[in-house]
Amino acid sequence: MSSASCWPNPSGRHWPRAQRPRNGPRAFPGGLSPQEPSFPRSRCGLGLCEVAAAPVAHAPAHRHLGRVKLTLRARGAAPPDTVWQRYVQPALWPTWAPQIRSVDTEPELRAGMRGRLLPVAGPTVRFVVTAVDHEDRTWSWRVQTGPVRMQLWHAVRPCEGSATTTELHIEGPLFVVAAYAPLAKRALRHLVRP
Repeated sequence: MSSASCWPNPSGRHWPRAQRPRNGPRAFPGGLSPQEPSFPRSRCGLGLCEVAAAPVAHAPAHRHLGRVKLTLRARGAAPPDTVWQRYVQPALWPTWAPQIRSVDTEPELRAGMRGRLLPVAGPTVRFVVTAVDHEDRTWSWRVQTGPVRMQLWHAVRPCEGSATTTELHIEGPLFVVAAYAPLAKRALRHLVRP
């Protein structure tokens, strides 16, 4: 593929012209860059954490601040089964996510599960788990605090040896996603540590 028909993404690889966002790159707080149009099943060649973001084309016009999608990835030496168990048992979330003080919900992750997160700072966050796939090690949920809503999708992927890559895709209001990104990056790094 010639350089005229593609453009670089944050990882240095190129996207085909047909997949590039229609309006080209956009700047977001914190230096976030356009999101990849699709999410590969495994990308073990990444550094510790990769960030990408893009506007959500189907966001309702009346939401003047807009919504964005953000992708975070982290790689670590913890085995995939260990990382997945840290997700599956909500009681363990505060051990790797420093922003969470406690979780009030069922003992094991399942689709339809509802609960509340008590953060270290800020109001209580209500959530509902929308999907869980234990075989593929993926799950998704919706979170809400007051009028603010976000959707999150998680995946755990094996890498070479016993290493693991974890992915987090977030969709929500720009200002909330931008504020949450540093906390999420830190949590993902802890999640994949041995």
